[in-house]
Amino acid sequence: MTRRIKRTDQLEITLVLHDENFIRPPRDAQRNALLNRALHEFVLDLQALDRLSARFVPGLPYQDLSDRRQKELRDEEIMEDWQLPLMEAMARIVSAAHGDVLEIGFGRGVASELIQQGGVRSHTIIECNDSVVQRFHEWRR
Repeated sequence: MTRRIKRTDQLEITLVLHDENFIRPPRDAQRNALLNRALHEFVLDLQALDRLSARFVPGLPYQDLSDRRQKELRDEEIMEDWQLPLMEAMARIVSAAHGDVLEIGFGRGVASELIQQGGVRSHTIIECNDSVVQRFHEWRR
């Protein structure tokens, strides 16, 4: 059994390998280097996730798992504001070639507006919720 421990001020990670043939290059020094590298990268990943988690927003709790296809949805149920940068990045990418875009779900129309601003050749939207389809008709005007 091989055991490695990595400690920082914030955490301690213990790696236990039960199979001595797992990650088994020809030399022990090579194995040690690989295991130490994996632990070091894991610590860096956790530290990056710690920094990222500080930027999270609480959002609204979602507990209703019922069928939402025809439910009258509030803006917050469709999309939360923290998702706006994601929509902006997605719209930039899909409209960069100025081609044809198929969008599944209109939602609040945020992505649709950004895609239109990107200057695409065609933009098709599929939406199954009647109340959201009504939003689309208002947006289209």
